[in-house]
Formats: sequence, structure tokens, C-alpha cells
Amino acid sequence: MYPHNKTEFFENLNKLSEKEARRHAKLQMCDFHEIFEKKIKRFKPDEFIPNIIRFFRNYPPDKILPPHIILNTIEASCAYYKSGYHENFDHSKLVDILNFQIDTPFIYETFIISYKLPLFTQYMHRSQLLLQKTECAPKHLARYWKLFWDNNFTSCLFDDFQGKYGLSVRQWFECGYSAFSILRNDVTSKKVITIPPSISLKPEDYLRFIDLSTYSKIEIKERFYKTRDVTNKEFHFLIISPFLERPILELDNGLITAPIPELIFRHLGYGLLDKFSELEPNGYCIGKSFQNYCQQVIGCLETNHNLYDDNVLKEITEETGECDFLLTTNDENILIECKAVTFKATVLAESVLKGMGSTTQISKGLSQVVNTGKYLKKNGFDSLNIKRDIPFLAIIVTLGEIPEVNHEWYIRNIILKNPKSKKIKYDVFNGTDKIFTHPPIFLSVNSLENLIIYCNSTGKTFFEIYDEKIKLGYHQTGDWEQYLQYLIHRDSKCHSLQFVSNVMNEFHKFFEKAGE
Repeated sequence: MYPHNKTEFFENLNKLSEKEARRHAKLQMCDFHEIFEKKIKRFKPDEFIPNIIRFFRNYPPDKILPPHIILNTIEASCAYYKSGYHENFDHSKLVDILNFQIDTPFIYETFIISYKLPLFTQYMHRSQLLLQKTECAPKHLARYWKLFWDNNFTSCLFDDFQGKYGLSVRQWFECGYSAFSILRNDVTSKKVITIPPSISLKPEDYLRFIDLSTYSKIEIKERFYKTRDVTNKEFHFLIISPFLERPILELDNGLITAPIPELIFRHLGYGLLDKFSELEPNGYCIGKSFQNYCQQVIGCLETNHNLYDDNVLKEITEETGECDFLLTTNDENILIECKAVTFKATVLAESVLKGMGSTTQISKGLSQVVNTGKYLKKNGFDSLNIKRDIPFLAIIVTLGEIPEVNHEWYIRNIILKNPKSKKIKYDVFNGTDKIFTHPPIFLSVNSLENLIIYCNSTGKTFFEIYDEKIKLGYHQTGDWEQYLQYLIHRDSKCHSLQFVSNVMNEFHKFFEKAGE
């Protein structure tokens, strides 16, 4: 698999040119696929897959078995199995298959560490971390409930949703919650289930949700080869897991399994986002819903504040494309623009990242906060009777996390190269353009929630938190997603907003009423 001694090769990897590294990576991937196929092709998936899931679920809690290794193994089992084989397997063979993957550092992934560290972080996020962020927590469920069901904006899509997909948005949540409960407790379950009359959930609705959330073994196999045919071999390790798209796998004899049932929670939100986007490509309704949700989150800030919305900003700004909100306190002014986008790049190459939809939207958001900020600095603060001599900041909020989005490399090479931000100079970020006290930042809505939690728990202003992060440096703190999570675990006594608890109470009452 390597041209000479493995240890020596990786020690000298950074001496290679990118072209040489990619050539070695292609050869390595060919060898990897060949060896992997030989190890796994003789085991019948319907027996092998449930056993590997049991192995994962019963793995000692004090040891680490990365979820992506398990899901990659299950995907390979569907793809590589040769019909007619039915070889018995034991614990040692399973461990050998897992160790083969764990002990294979991919050449190009390792090479990129010294070449472009932010891109390596994106690689890690795509290949591993996404599968660990299952979003199986009350705060995420509350967010999905408010974004897609309990608001005045997405309701205009409900009839189209039911007409196309065969169940209502409410039933989507109800069936997903039920599927998680069933598949968490049992490694396999019948696809068609009997539901007691006392429960409002209908078997045909549950079956429809399962169909929309399931890959068959044949579909996994077809997807496996199709994605690898159109992806350069050195990037095969970056192909997104099918279980992020549909978290359930159909086996023979009417059985289904969820390798990581917690991913059903992620699917409740991101699956709806994808389907709403199909119904409404311009994203107006989900965009307004997201803006409304962010307003509710910001409203949880306990410090005395005023929140001016886009209607007020539209009246006082001469520029079109004003921001969603201006948050003012006694200590700081913050412009906030909300974009209901998430990171969906199929191929993690610079040329692709520059032009993908999320980059276009956050670049547009950057232009909006810069243009609105210029006007407010000019005379907008006076027209609103707002103090000028306090820190002035800007935040672009996204629905999903965009890894390393605040890193200098990402801003220079991805965001500022997008046509929507072509008029913005890097001066906005290096401090020579004096619009904002500190450069604009990009936060996921999860980080916005954590920011409000931390401000409420500690009494610190956002400027104080930002100032401390700048002094520590990006390499020590990482991006805002990781930094705010660290601060909350270190200093905060409260890890959620009261708003989330209220929504969860509404959620449970709704289903209790539906079950009567």
C-alpha cells in the first residue's frame, strides 16, 4: 500500500508536492478497496450487519470505536458482498476488519495537515465528526419543531408536503420519534408494525416515514459505486455516509435496522429541510421561519436590550439588502443577519466551496451587514437615538455549522472569492476598515443559542467574549462552535435556554393530546 516503509513514508510526506501526494493517495485507495473487499465480501450482510451493530452498542464505554468506522463497514458489506457466499465469521474476523480501517491513515488527508490545516479540519468534519453530531438532544428537537411546524411561515407548504410525501409534517415528527424509540431498543425491527388503537399513529403513516428514511442494501450498493465513479480516488474517504441522508437500512425478511438510531433525530430536521427545499427552491418560507426562530433565541438575552427588526432598518437605511436585526444594549450594538443554510458540498475542493449555495448566502449576508453597518455609522445610530461610543459588532447566523468558516484562509479564499462579496475587501477583517470594532463573524444557530446561554450565565457581553477569544488566538480556541461549547462546559451553570424547555413542554403536550 505504500512505496516503502510506512512510518518513513508518512514522516516524509510533507516533502512531497501536492501532485505527488495525490498520485500516492490514488494508488493507496486502489489497494485499500481491494484489501477491504477481500476481507468482507464473503459475509452475508443480513447476518453480518446486525452483529456489527451489536458489537458497537456493547463496546466498552471506556474505549473508543469511531462511529464512521462502523458505518463504513456496513456500507462496504452491502457493496462488496458476493452472492452465493455465506462464510461464518467470528469476533476475531470482525476485529480484523475494523482494525484494518483504523490502522490505515489516508495519505491525502494526512498530507493536507501541513498544506492547508482548515481544509483538513473540513475533511475531519465530513468524514468523522458529522456522524458524531447526531443532534439527539431536546434543544435540537425544539429547534426543528419551531422551524418546521410551530410557526406562521412554513404552514403554507404543509399541503404540498402531504401531497408529495404522503404524510403531514406533524406525522413526520410523530413517526420519527416512534422509529427512534423502537430502533434504539432493538437492533432489528419489523418494517410493518402493529400499533395499539389507543395511539393515534397509523401503521401506514409509520410505514411511509420508514420508506422515506430508508436505504435498501441494493440502493446502498448502487450509491457506493456511483459516488466513487464520479469522485477522484484520493477523495474517496470524504464521500458522505448514506446514513446521514437516510438513517435506516432495510434487510431481508421485512426487517429494518438503524446502525446509529440517534441519527434519526438529525434526520427529523435536515430531512425536512431537504424536502421543504424541494417544494420551495427559493427558500422564502424557511428563511422567514429561521429569522423568526433567531429572533426568539435573541429575545432570551437577559440583559436589558432593544431588538430592531428588518422593517425598522429598512426605514432608516438607503441601501437595499438591509439586515434582519440590530441588537442594542447599554454596552454594545450588534447587527445580525440570518441565513437558513447548511454545509452541503459534495466535493471538498476550493473551486466547489467558492460557488456552493451556503457560501453564496453567507457572502450575501456579509455584504448586508457591511452595507448596513456603513450606513448606521454614518447617521443611522442618531436617527434611532442609539449610542455610538460603544463596541459595534456583526454576526451572520447560519442554520447548520460551516466548519472553519471564521478562519482567515476560509474567509480569504472562499467567502471573499464568491461573487456576492466581490466588493468586500479583507480590510473588514484585519481591522483597517473601521466599520466594526471587531471583524464580522459567522455562527451556526446552535452557537447563537450557546452565546446567549453563556452571556446570561456569566453576565459577560459578547464584546468581552470576543475580545478574550482574539487575545487567545484562533489556534488555541478553534472556531466559535468549539469555543462556545468549551466555555459553557467550563463556566456555565445552565446549558439550555428556558425557551427550549417551554417548546419541549409544548411538544409533549401536543403528542399527549394527539394520543387521547
